[in-house]
Amino acid sequence: AYMSPEQARGAATDGRTDIYSLGIVIYEMLAGRVPYEAETPVGLLLKHINEPPPPISKLPSAIQRVLDRAMAKDPADRFDTPVKFAEAFSSVAEGNAETITYPLPTLMPAAALEVDRRTPAYRRAWLPAVAGLVVLAVGWFLWLKGAPLFPSSPASPSETSAFVEPPLANPTGAPAGLPEGPVGVLRFQDGAAFADKVTLTTLSMSDAPARSQYEVWLTAGDDRRSLGLLTLDPQGAGKLSYVDSQSRNLLAFYDSVEITVEPDPETDPIRFGRVAYSFSLPTDGLVHLRRLLVADTDAPNDTALIQGLDAQTNLILQGAQAMLRDYQLGNEAAARKSAETILNALVGVNSPDYEDWDGDGEITSSGDGYGLMTNGEQAGYIQAVISEAEAAAATADATQEMIVHGEHVQICASDLQEWAPELADLMRNILASDSGAEMERSIRAAVTLAYQMLNGTDLDGDEKIEPIAGEGGVRTAYEHAYYMADMTIFASESAGTGGADVGTPLPTVTGTAATTTAGPTAGSTPLPTGITLPTDLPTSISIPTVLDLPTSIPLPQILPTENLLSPILNTPILTLP
Repeated sequence: AYMSPEQARGAATDGRTDIYSLGIVIYEMLAGRVPYEAETPVGLLLKHINEPPPPISKLPSAIQRVLDRAMAKDPADRFDTPVKFAEAFSSVAEGNAETITYPLPTLMPAAALEVDRRTPAYRRAWLPAVAGLVVLAVGWFLWLKGAPLFPSSPASPSETSAFVEPPLANPTGAPAGLPEGPVGVLRFQDGAAFADKVTLTTLSMSDAPARSQYEVWLTAGDDRRSLGLLTLDPQGAGKLSYVDSQSRNLLAFYDSVEITVEPDPETDPIRFGRVAYSFSLPTDGLVHLRRLLVADTDAPNDTALIQGLDAQTNLILQGAQAMLRDYQLGNEAAARKSAETILNALVGVNSPDYEDWDGDGEITSSGDGYGLMTNGEQAGYIQAVISEAEAAAATADATQEMIVHGEHVQICASDLQEWAPELADLMRNILASDSGAEMERSIRAAVTLAYQMLNGTDLDGDEKIEPIAGEGGVRTAYEHAYYMADMTIFASESAGTGGADVGTPLPTVTGTAATTTAGPTAGSTPLPTGITLPTDLPTSISIPTVLDLPTSIPLPQILPTENLLSPILNTPILTLP
């Protein structure tokens, strides 16, 4: 959670890398949380590389901009030293100058950092205390690293970083210095059709050998499809997207990804070179993934379950919106007909409630008969999705993505199990009610609930719809069902040895990736060699009581317990109120 973008890519680091990590520490002190969290190590690294830190609520804009500069993606945009970071923070917090100007990171607007004079006086009162905490944090940080509190010049890369730049590629064989952890992920996506697109994103691959290049393949046994050549930036990051020209569902045909080392220029496009990186979806889990994302023989027309759930719920919402329009136009008969089509789509053809509700002699439904809810021997789309997501996650060889995102799919579908019967009851009320205010209330409530079923609802007000109880709808379940099929790519077992023997595929990697937590503790993204963490660690420090500040601030678990403050408090830096 504290790793800089250049560390995530495996690139060279220097003292400015420490500024980024220190910025994360200060962010956590102010917000009570780290800026980035993810279920998998690759997801966390991608956020550090690509996403700007979320703004901290109610933090004055000038302070936010100083913090953003410390956590800039490009090291050149950060402060040169921790002390300069602390000085900038203290200056804007205390308002010692009307305008304090610093060069800003490229992601930020080209403007000066200045004290926000609109900040209320009662909130400005605690800013000096916060600035003091920042100075203390800088002192702790430098002390832990064995650096002086006020270095005269920026430290060199060799003096400040325990991270080693990956060695250069082997000029005669496969890449040398291959990383042990994941280097990227391949994700299935909808392009012109269901799952007809894949996107490969890499983070920290080694360069291809001299006079060689990387080519990416989808494979299944002897069947191979080239996705194209992969180009890397100097940090080893790259991105390659491929859309099937026939709009086929690629997950139906392929279960593995390989990155091979090919001659540059290519001399024989039919033959393939040594496999440097790879991943294969586990066989048992793939069976359930394909029922979710490719086809399920129990569903009408062998519809994939998550796609059927999405299509049927979308039709239900469209029916509810048409029902409201007809009612507003005074066409109550058409409104009742829409209620009938929605109710029958919800309950399914084998339900005793599947009938001619409006008495016009015709049973109508917007659905395909499978129903969202369990009916007779049919599971219905909601329960079928839950069952397959659960089964995929429970297989012995399930990937971490199947486990984590399979649970997310189940949570969202469980929300639908509560909402679908509520919508069915509203349809019964509409069909049974006389015209008037009661019918209108039920119709409007039905439109709202149908929209919620499809899109979810922001229950906790954080401006995001997440796969948590009460929030996630069909679209969130759909998204995480695709995440279950993510292929996390690793170096192949023999990729770093020997020459690039053409036509010799090597074993691919299967299984789970390590989990991650919000901090460098057990179970988190592995730290590079050369960093030793103490074992006996504090969880918080007390601070003076001031307005709008908590009584204690959680600390990242990187600090020793003995004589923690003495090297800092004995140095007159800033007096807290």
